[in-house]
Amino acid sequence: TLEEVRADGSTREVVRSGRGPYDAFMKRWVALYHGEGRDWLAFGRQVKPPRVTCATQPYMVTPPGQKPYALQKPVVFCNAYEAHDGRRAVVLVNATDKVQTVTLDEKGARQTLRLVADEIRLLK
Repeated sequence: TLEEVRADGSTREVVRSGRGPYDAFMKRWVALYHGEGRDWLAFGRQVKPPRVTCATQPYMVTPPGQKPYALQKPVVFCNAYEAHDGRRAVVLVNATDKVQTVTLDEKGARQTLRLVADEIRLLK
């Protein structure tokens, strides 16, 4: 089950046909959450992510009762998590329909990766 948070803070189940443009992405996210990423995403805690460098693109934001406006956001989103036993993992999400390059910098180590369209990647 995938739920969305509404503006008033309540949640509702997201019902999809399985044929929409985001359905495959949502299925991959749920599979990661309950599968390989379970120790971090379901049972871990969020920690400070590495520094991320990538392109940005405008996203339309519509605050309740206000006019929509564009906000620059990264094309690849990144979060880091720690499992209960101290193991850390980074989750990268390519939020576009194009291949994107991202560079992660953490503790003097630099890693450059290419993510395919709509890719969700777990780095242990």
